[in-house]
Formats: sequence, structure tokens, C-alpha cells
Amino acid sequence: MDPPEVTLMLEHYFQTELTEEQQCRLKGAIEGPPRLNLTPAQIEQLTVEYDEIDEMIASLEEKSCPPLPPATKLGGTAPQLSGAVSTRSISITYDGV
Repeated sequence: MDPPEVTLMLEHYFQTELTEEQQCRLKGAIEGPPRLNLTPAQIEQLTVEYDEIDEMIASLEEKSCPPLPPATKLGGTAPQLSGAVSTRSISITYDGV
């Protein structure tokens, strides 16, 4: 579904009119990259799962731009950080690649 159709569905199910900011966020989440190819049934299901429209848009944004996996899943090891913080200086050493 394209952003205009999703907007209409959200406005119908949440009984409200999306603000310009919400419309921009929704469009960015759907058009990606990567583009979200959602069916009307998927949109309807998401409206049932969320009480607030902004929560639903945030979930679409997360689907559009998922967090990066930890370094260990990419075949490497996570870098080790150590340090001490005082009111006058910061000392940090980095033992990683």
C-alpha cells in the first residue's frame, strides 16, 4: 500500500486526522529504504495492536529501519571499552578493531 491509502486507513481506524508531521513520518517509514510492502490486513492488525497513532507510526519506522545487529552476529567480536570519568578529565582506552 502507498502512503495516501495507509493515511486514510489510519485516520479511519483511529478516528482522527493525521498531522503533517505524522504524514511525513508515515511516508518516510513506508517508502524506506527499504520500502515496506504492507497489505490492508497488516495495517488493520497494527491499528488493533496500538492505542496511539504515534506508537503505530514509530513501529513502522522501526520496521523500515531496523537496528543494526551486534558485532558478534557479523562474525567479529564487540570492542572492549574501559575508562574512568572524573570531574576534571576523561580517560578512555579502546581495545578493538
